[in-house]
Amino acid sequence: MYKKSRKIKIVISNLKEGRLLNHAIESAGMSRAQWWQWEKKLPRLKALRIRAQELCDDKRTRMVEDAFLKTMIKGKASPASYIFYLCNRASDRWKNDYKIEHSGEIKGDGKIIINIVDLKKEIEKKVNNSNRVNDLLLND
Repeated sequence: MYKKSRKIKIVISNLKEGRLLNHAIESAGMSRAQWWQWEKKLPRLKALRIRAQELCDDKRTRMVEDAFLKTMIKGKASPASYIFYLCNRASDRWKNDYKIEHSGEIKGDGKIIINIVDLKKEIEKKVNNSNRVNDLLLND
């Protein structure tokens, strides 16, 4: 009985440290079959294993969140990262969900006009116009 409880403690402590179940079982000097037999006989053991794995997952998640937050604070994150973070962490204030309701009826003369704008040309026009204005101001 002493060996059994000692091996269980080794497995559980390894799980809490972040090791995978198979590695934790091997470090206790057991076979996977033996572990699963014990878990089948002792429902508390299964609950203990699940709880240890959840604690480890929580720690990992916190570590990733902390690292992500540090990159955001340093300004090294992409805009999509900021949106993702805000939508998941402050979902009551930041939503990435839009609902559009449509009655199924389109009113009008039946013609649909779609204007496609070449943004590059529009920007070039604006830049050229601003350059002309600057040239006029500088020459006066």
